[in-house]
Order: sequence, then structure tokens, then C-alpha cells
Amino acid sequence: MLGISILSMSLSRYAENFSGCSFDKGRELINLPGWWYLISAESYLDRLVSIPDTIALAPDIHCPVLAIRGDKEDQHRYPAEEFKAACAGPCDFNLVADCDHFYNEKEDVISDLIVNWLEKNIPSSN
Repeated sequence: MLGISILSMSLSRYAENFSGCSFDKGRELINLPGWWYLISAESYLDRLVSIPDTIALAPDIHCPVLAIRGDKEDQHRYPAEEFKAACAGPCDFNLVADCDHFYNEKEDVISDLIVNWLEKNIPSSN
């Protein structure tokens, strides 16, 4: 929640910089400290209200799931272990060592995990 508070403060400061701030500025891009991409106030607010809570929805998921997270990813942002615990269906979780969010230099490991999981979970047509 600290990240949301900081971002909310940044958006508030951004809005204060406009004299007579109005909603027509919502699509202007903002360069926020610590973010590697730009975002608009409109897209950030949409993100807050539109992104589903995957943990809350996990009990409704009954199909097989493959969850993969790199050990360099923030567990709180990508709570694959928590999802697995809450998922109603079978969920295979893999924590990939020395792996970032983009699976850099781990493409072969990720590909093997996915192929093996698909072979295990999709019936053959033989």
C-alpha cells in the first residue's frame, strides 16, 4: 500500500502543477520516480479499479494452472505462492532461480517448464 500512497501523492503534486487543473489533463503522460515507464493519471486510476484481484478470484478457478515466478521478482507484487494456496483447481508453482520478471537468460528454463506442464495437462490425441 505504501507504493499506492506514494503514487497518489505524486499524482496529486502533478495535478497541483496545473493552474486550474481539470479532467482534460488525465491523458497526459507522467514520468513517476522509480517507474521505468510513463503512465497517465487516467490509466493509473483505471488500473486501480479494473485489475482483478487474482487471489480473491483464485477459489473460482478449477482448471489446471501453471504459475511461474522468478526469485528476483517481488513476491508481494506477483503472489504466485498465495495464488496456488487459494486456487480451487490444481496449480503447479515454479520458482525459477536467478530469474527476473522478464525471464532474461532463462528462456530455455521457462520454455521447458511450459512444455512439460502442457504435456502433463493436455490429453494427447492418440
